[in-house]
Amino acid sequence: MFVPKRHFLATVGLLFVLVFFTAACSKEKDETKNEENNFSSLEDDQSNEIEQRADKYQAIMDLFVQKYNKSPEDVEITFTSESDNHLRGGVKFGGENGAGGIFLAVRQDTVWQLIFDGNGSFSCALLDQYGFPREMKEGCYIPPKVTSIVDQITWRDYKNEDLGYSLSYPGICNVVSTNVNDRIDFICNWQDDGTWPRFIITHHDSDFYHPTPNVSVVEWVEKHPELDLGAAIKIAGLETVHFVQKKNSQTDAADYYYFIKDGQLYEIIIMSVSGHEDKQLYDKFLSSFSFNI
Repeated sequence: MFVPKRHFLATVGLLFVLVFFTAACSKEKDETKNEENNFSSLEDDQSNEIEQRADKYQAIMDLFVQKYNKSPEDVEITFTSESDNHLRGGVKFGGENGAGGIFLAVRQDTVWQLIFDGNGSFSCALLDQYGFPREMKEGCYIPPKVTSIVDQITWRDYKNEDLGYSLSYPGICNVVSTNVNDRIDFICNWQDDGTWPRFIITHHDSDFYHPTPNVSVVEWVEKHPELDLGAAIKIAGLETVHFVQKKNSQTDAADYYYFIKDGQLYEIIIMSVSGHEDKQLYDKFLSSFSFNI
C-alpha cells in the first residue's frame, strides 16, 4: 500500500516524540528516585551524627559527675572544638560565678577520659602525647629548657661530728633540725620557690636504723610496692640501695637512698618538688657525702 510522504514523515515524527517523552519521563523518574535516596541517606547521616554527639556528650558528662561527685543538673558542659577522638570544651558547675573552666578529653579504645580540666595551665607536651590537633592546643605552654643550677650557686660544708660524716650542700638551703643525730632537713629556696631543692638525711636511733650485724643493706631494706628500683650508685663508697618515687597526683617525685655504716642505717631523700629536677645538682650533693672526720 502506498503511504504519502507527508503521512510517513508525520508518523515518524510522532514516534520520535513518543520515544523522547518516554525517555524523559524515565530519566525524571530515575532522578527523582536518586534524589529521594540521597535525601534519605543524608537524613541517616545526620541522624547518626546527632546520636554520636549525644553519646559523646553523655560520656563527658558522666566523667565530670563521677570525678566531682556532682549531679548532672549541676554540670554544664559545652564543646568548642572536636574530632572523632579529641574534645576541647568548657565546663561550669552550678553555683559558680564567672566563665568556668576548660576541659580536654581523649577517646582511647572507645573510652573517653579527661586529660585536663580547670583554669590552670596545661602542657603542650601532654597534648602532643595524646595526638591533639593544633586547633585544640591554644593556650598550652612549653616549659623553658631547664639547665642545671649546680654552677650558679655557692656551696657550703656541713659536718656531723658525732656520726663522723661531712657533705656539701647548696648555699640557698637552710639546715633545719631538732636533733642533728636523728634527722637533718636541707630546705632550699631557688628563685623564690621556697621548697626546692630539698634534701633529707635520716639516721634515727631506732631498731630499723640499727640493722642486724653483718646484714647487707639489700637484705635489710625492703622495697615499698609503690617505689621503683633506681639506678645503681655507691655513696661514700658503700653499697647503696636506690628507690624512685614517680610523681603522681598525691606526691612529688623523690629518690630514696639507703646505706649502712658501722651498724647505722642512713637514709637520704631527695625531693623533686613542684616538678623541678636537676640530676647534676643531686649528684654533686650525693658525691660529697663522706665519712672522713
